[in-house]
Amino acid sequence: MAKKVKPKGRLPFRQLFVQLLEKELDPSLLKEFDGEKIAAFVGGDTITPSHVMAVVMLQKAMKGDAKAFEFIRDTIGEKPKDKQEIVRTDYPKIQIKRMEQSGK
Repeated sequence: MAKKVKPKGRLPFRQLFVQLLEKELDPSLLKEFDGEKIAAFVGGDTITPSHVMAVVMLQKAMKGDAKAFEFIRDTIGEKPKDKQEIVRTDYPKIQIKRMEQSGK
């Protein structure tokens, strides 16, 4: 099986979101899509499609998009555990017979 190779210099989304969430946010970044502001926010000369996607998802989450928030939360590993309860309904039927005592 061939090993997957990550393009050089590209961070996994988890690391990318963690880095972006730790930065101070310029409120004007939320108003519109601006390549220069995104580049300044991510801290580099070049921005990758991953940077743009991450910033756009962050913009949506900050504007109240619950799905975008859940996507970011789940991607950085903070998804709540699903609780499952197993209920058994196939209990065997038990018959109880009263036995009379002999020798009274």
